[in-house]
Amino acid sequence: MFRLWVYLFPILENFILYGILIGSAQSLAASGAGGIYVTAITAIWAAVYSPAAFAMTRLVSERAAQRQIAIGLGGLSLCALALSEDPDLLWRYMLIVATGIFSAVFCVPFQVFMKAVEGDTPGAVVRPTAMYTAAWSFGAAAGPFILATFSLRLGFWFCALLGAIGAIGITRFRSRSIPQPVSITRKHFDDFSQYPDVAWLGWLSGGICILVASSMRMLLPYQAAKSGFSPDLGTMALAAMFTVQAVAALSLIRSRRWMFRPGPAVCGALTGAAGLIAIALGRHPFWFYFGAVLYGLHSAQFYFYFVCYALATPRRSARNVAINETVVGAASMLSIAAGMLTGTGNAAGTLLGGALLSALVLLFQAFVLKRLVSRRA
Repeated sequence: MFRLWVYLFPILENFILYGILIGSAQSLAASGAGGIYVTAITAIWAAVYSPAAFAMTRLVSERAAQRQIAIGLGGLSLCALALSEDPDLLWRYMLIVATGIFSAVFCVPFQVFMKAVEGDTPGAVVRPTAMYTAAWSFGAAAGPFILATFSLRLGFWFCALLGAIGAIGITRFRSRSIPQPVSITRKHFDDFSQYPDVAWLGWLSGGICILVASSMRMLLPYQAAKSGFSPDLGTMALAAMFTVQAVAALSLIRSRRWMFRPGPAVCGALTGAAGLIAIALGRHPFWFYFGAVLYGLHSAQFYFYFVCYALATPRRSARNVAINETVVGAASMLSIAAGMLTGTGNAAGTLLGGALLSALVLLFQAFVLKRLVSRRA
């Protein structure tokens, strides 16, 4: 039960983070700010998050992880509380800078912490990978839409309250002893020692997936409006994508070796490309939802790769997860270019380009994995 409760924290963090980012963008848009000022919210967060996550490589450790998680959640709580007062543009951007720092302070230590909690139990890599991917996906799906049921001020207050509860909750976990790992033989749990360290492959394929997924957050409402539908269709399609991503990630909890085989990478390439093509060329709401569902399946698979490859080599896991989060920030920064292309009316072209790029990178991953399998044979 202890291990299950641990995964509530990334749900809370992503609920708050996406609430802050999307709520801030909505607030600026409602005030009549230009598109460049609204887009800058994500750009500033990503520009700060990436180097902050990289800096955490020197600070993170199993011993300090819980304290750092509490600082991250507490800091996000204070940011949300300050944003509830509707600050002016400069102060809002400064709070987004702080949000980037505190989200990095949470995310990198949490992945080290969850691996330590699992210990050498059965599923010590696969279980936290599946649970973490599902947890943050549920938070990302729920946060903005629950926030939308309140006024922005009440929504920010709610985010602040959740952050405070999370910060206090993780300190309560600190006062308890983490369960001792179960003593088992190597053959019964996730022993990936026979495989080379392929974290770099996760950074490549996962980075492209994050780039495309971040772009879709901006592109879907625009593409829906351009196709003659309400922008709300794009927002609801995003909700469907995150929900499918969460459920699909959770279904991978009993995975064993598929992530080191080439076949699933090929299937993932086809699924992601088909989803993006359906959204880019579809002229009926069905195709938006169908494409979002396909892409949700694709993104769940490749976020799983992203985390699993980082944790598979225990002696490098702390460094690898810090680089993971650096890649998240860098890919999110690059996704701003998709927003610029959208401004010129090329949303469909950007989505089709994302489909081609995703397919090429993931077919390359399949080629690399096939080489690995043939070497072991």
